[in-house]
Amino acid sequence: MTSPLLFLQDKLKVNYLDDDQIEVTVTLPADSLLHYVRLLDSLTGFLKYTNTRARIAKAQSSAQLRKYQEECKQNIANYHVRIVELYDQFITDGLDRNAAIKQVSATLRQEKDPWSSIDLVRPALIKAGRPGRIGRPRRKL
Repeated sequence: MTSPLLFLQDKLKVNYLDDDQIEVTVTLPADSLLHYVRLLDSLTGFLKYTNTRARIAKAQSSAQLRKYQEECKQNIANYHVRIVELYDQFITDGLDRNAAIKQVSATLRQEKDPWSSIDLVRPALIKAGRPGRIGRPRRKL
């Protein structure tokens, strides 16, 4: 199948300019001008439509991303509130820091919380305002 625009191959000249620009020159027969202009017009409309759809999709994704980030922040805040409440409860019951953290972890595990690991509870308590001592706890003699 031959393209109806095959004659443009010999009549198309491309010159490279400065700053990554090119100059395109097309030599057309006079009776083909209207068809060529319609072709360019349809391509311009298509590119405008594509550009508009891309901007809409980007705006929607950024709005969804902001909503998702707010949900994540709220979930983390709720988690911090929950572990601080549990930790304070266990400390007032007379447990030391490590035992209280283990008990918080066990309680969260019973509730099937995905963040129930001691390795997650300990740093979350520090971020939530219950720092304790940094480093390895000393042995009791």
